Amino acid sequence: MFFCKKKKTNLKQNKNQVQDNVMASKEQLNPALAEMADKADKIKDDMKDVTEEQVEQLSKKVQSKPIKAVLISTVIGFVLGRMTR
Repeated sequence: MFFCKKKKTNLKQNKNQVQDNVMASKEQLNPALAEMADKADKIKDDMKDVTEEQVEQLSKKVQSKPIKAVLISTVIGFVLGRMTR
């Protein structure tokens, strides 16, 4: 009986130690995850700005030469249509 109680005590101690280690790991990871999320948001915002700028530049090109833009998009559409058949 004494041996079983000792094992149970050891198991409880091990369980508590594991829980403490998990909590310590969470405390260390949370700031790192928050920093990574901030960096991801910054990258997302930067990419959004770049995309908007490129769309604006393309829009200006289309407005300056609308016939050329329509012809190019027609050819591209035709080629893609033939490729997907």
